[in-house]
Amino acid sequence: MASTRKGRRGGPRKGALKKQRAAPAPRRRSAAPRPLDDYALGETLRLGLAGPVRAAVYRPTGGEVAVEEIPGHLRTQSVFVSKLAAAGLAASTLRHPRVAAVYEVVSGRKELHVIAELVRGPRLSEVAELSPMPVLDSLFEALAAVHAHGMAHGSVSPECLVLQQDGGIRLIELGLSEAVCAAGGRECTVAGDLVAAAAIGLGLLGAQPTRMRRSAGHRRAVRALRHVVASEGAHATLSSAAAIRAALPPRQVGREPAAVSRRLPRRLRRAALALAPVAVGIAAGLTVATAMGSQPPAPPLTLVATPRLVSYPASGRCGATFVFTATGPVRGAGTLTYQWLRSDGAAGPVRHLTLARNDESFRVTSEWTLESRVSGPITMTLRVTSPAHLSLSRSITAACT
Repeated sequence: MASTRKGRRGGPRKGALKKQRAAPAPRRRSAAPRPLDDYALGETLRLGLAGPVRAAVYRPTGGEVAVEEIPGHLRTQSVFVSKLAAAGLAASTLRHPRVAAVYEVVSGRKELHVIAELVRGPRLSEVAELSPMPVLDSLFEALAAVHAHGMAHGSVSPECLVLQQDGGIRLIELGLSEAVCAAGGRECTVAGDLVAAAAIGLGLLGAQPTRMRRSAGHRRAVRALRHVVASEGAHATLSSAAAIRAALPPRQVGREPAAVSRRLPRRLRRAALALAPVAVGIAAGLTVATAMGSQPPAPPLTLVATPRLVSYPASGRCGATFVFTATGPVRGAGTLTYQWLRSDGAAGPVRHLTLARNDESFRVTSEWTLESRVSGPITMTLRVTSPAHLSLSRSITAACT
């Protein structure tokens, strides 16, 4: 057997082995934009239903949003992802003062995030003392809006209720909660929402002082909520959030006048009774003077900041419906004139949105269902001509061949 001649150090002699082909240099790939490049992430606020929730700033407009990161064990579940896509789309078209807005679902190769309105305030589970009636009134108001929109929340709990300065709450985690239900093998139902809300209400009412629990309004609320829980949301007359809300006493529930007057000395009670007609006359005079006087005219409508245009989903095949939503802060009263334009040449009609003095923002929406053969990026543009001239564009990817 022929031996290979070795060099001084025992290795094969140079040239004895065939030269190996040099490996090609790796190609430089252009840095692809990350899904969250439009957002400047900030502090972690809390742990949401799926993952950590962080405050963020949307770079194009400077608006604050909440970004919830979806962990890997949920990203890999097809049931969760498909339900989140459908529920996120439905939730993005709902706007109600008692429900936190959902803007979009941002997905990447190994990332999935839900972008929603940033609602500040303590969650109901973090508050020791509060007035139950404003909480219940606003809770069933929020659920009535969600159910009228054709959705169910599915995770009504103190963790999903954020207390506001007016004593009411705002409902958060809409859309994502349905996906969490689907991932856990549960079904989100309207009846389940009502039972969960009624259980929360009974817990709040049961924690009230004895004097408050003896009031007629308190007993009325307890009876209504017990009927909902006992019938599992299928009570004949209390089978909707609106009906339950109507069955509750008014949200302005305070101390009974008699209980307060007993604590006052007799002389003070007599003085208060004597001055009551005078106070009523003064209040009536002020009311008439206010009604007769004219309020100063509202300033003309202006855009406080650059509006924001979002879309969902980011891509789709034949039959997919893309939703484009533009929102922005405003001041004053007037008319917003706008038109939707698409890069394939389609143009919508010129529309006019009337905004009153008390309106703090505007919201306009356009939907497009992919029915024709289109492949590649499509850009939707919102052109505003009044009260200012500006254009906002958002691109999606169509794949219908």
